[in-house]
Amino acid sequence: MQCYYYTAFAVDCKQPRVLGRTKRNMATILHITQENFEEEVVNASKPVLLDYWADWCGPCRMLSPTIEELAQEYCGKIRVGKINIDEQPTLALLHRVVSIPTVSIYSEGKEV
Repeated sequence: MQCYYYTAFAVDCKQPRVLGRTKRNMATILHITQENFEEEVVNASKPVLLDYWADWCGPCRMLSPTIEELAQEYCGKIRVGKINIDEQPTLALLHRVVSIPTVSIYSEGKEV
């Protein structure tokens, strides 16, 4: 899994030229649904960090940058997914999520 992208910098709009390249992490955060939960979480070959959240939740919005940083820092070592409890209430109920934000980690198909 490739976890990097490169950005190029141009000096002049008339004569664009590359000054340098910066290597940056590019991590994918999965959108987990009831339909893909088994494939993306239970059958995952790497540990999965799940963030249960909602649009209206202030603390969830405050935690979101930290989740994104973890996804970048551990890119290739773990998978990171987000579950919107308003869109996926059944998943939240099945995993006994009673308040948000809730973060859980799955390894080998089981919550740890």
